[in-house]
Amino acid sequence: MVTTLVFIRHATPDKAYVGDDTTRPLSQEGEKVQHTQAHRLKTLGYTPDAIFCSPLLRAVQSAQIIAEVLPAPITREKALGNNFDDDRLLNVIKNTITGGEAVLFFVGHAPSLASFAERLVGEPCLPEGLPKSGAAIVTFDEEVTFGKGQLATTIYPN
Repeated sequence: MVTTLVFIRHATPDKAYVGDDTTRPLSQEGEKVQHTQAHRLKTLGYTPDAIFCSPLLRAVQSAQIIAEVLPAPITREKALGNNFDDDRLLNVIKNTITGGEAVLFFVGHAPSLASFAERLVGEPCLPEGLPKSGAAIVTFDEEVTFGKGQLATTIYPN
């Protein structure tokens, strides 16, 4: 059994937006970069079985762009939001994997998403975190748990 987790930081938000941070939308440039990154993931063969995203608008919009290119159901997951919860997210992953191979995408924020990926790998493997629209791919040959993953690659926007 191989499980692949793809951690993607949301695209660049609209910096001119004035309002609640939870409803900050993506910028037009952010949307373009996220489309490019989604096509890169597709070219590299990463096809999600499911996409989980933070409930904050910029993460939801990033997940929607990814799903346009790589169709998969999107679930808004509170554990990826402002009150990031490593343990709850690990349970979500374990409850989603039903045997065999799984590819799950997670769209969220800095620095929590990169920190979670590092906790899964068991060492600091993303010292600079994830840039906006950047992705870290973590694989598991056995059970998905903290310290057992391997950082397969990172995919950063140009």
